[in-house]
Amino acid sequence: MLYLDENECHVMTMAVLKCYEASVDEYRQAVFEALESLVPFACGVSFIMRNEADDKRHVKPISYKWSPDAPSFEEMSAKAIRLGKSYPYRSLEWRKESLVFRDTDVLSEEFLQSSDFYQQVRKPIGMHYSCKLWLVKNDLLLGKFGLLRPKEMGNFTDLELMKLRCIEPHVAQRLYQFHPQNDENQRIRMVLKQRFGLTEREIQITGLLCRGWSNRQISERVNSAESTVKKHVYVICKKMNVPNRASVMCRCVLEGVMPQSI
Repeated sequence: MLYLDENECHVMTMAVLKCYEASVDEYRQAVFEALESLVPFACGVSFIMRNEADDKRHVKPISYKWSPDAPSFEEMSAKAIRLGKSYPYRSLEWRKESLVFRDTDVLSEEFLQSSDFYQQVRKPIGMHYSCKLWLVKNDLLLGKFGLLRPKEMGNFTDLELMKLRCIEPHVAQRLYQFHPQNDENQRIRMVLKQRFGLTEREIQITGLLCRGWSNRQISERVNSAESTVKKHVYVICKKMNVPNRASVMCRCVLEGVMPQSI
């Protein structure tokens, strides 16, 4: 029987607290740090999921401890998304519960190594074993965290898997609070659309503006020129009938529509 000793329980408690204390901007970095305190791994990747009627879209990829000697994370994450339709676990994305599993729990190591995903994404960065946390709450697939190891580190053990399953409900609960499709964020988006006539891009920029981000920071997040962001901010101020970006934040607070999503 697997169990945690007193020290492992303390480490688990600290890891859970780290997840709950993290802000929306720090959240996924904090999760990786919490997971690493429980289970060693060489690098990690994470996606937020966009749930559509007939698709589960991977968006907003980030990496943790990506090797500078490996192909760029942007290149590899784009390739992973393109290969998504042939991803071996595609059908599991429609389950109504969270999953924590090793690749080798689902498919044989021989099959995995012959797959396009392994050959084009995993092998070029020197990673062999993978453990995944797929986070679901209220029927939403919120996001994914993938922990990767080279062959010399060995596969993830049953005890390590148990630790990840212990922390998973807390990671999912906190991520739900930040997910753009949760009930509260859906309500906020509807109000901002109907009351102020904001577009989806303007709502996204309003959320970042309310978190104190500069135009340059916002432009990097939304992949637009800084001048374009400045125009968006001007239009947002005009639609909300306020003089400046600080007043946008005040208006959102007064209206109870502070966008708070990853």
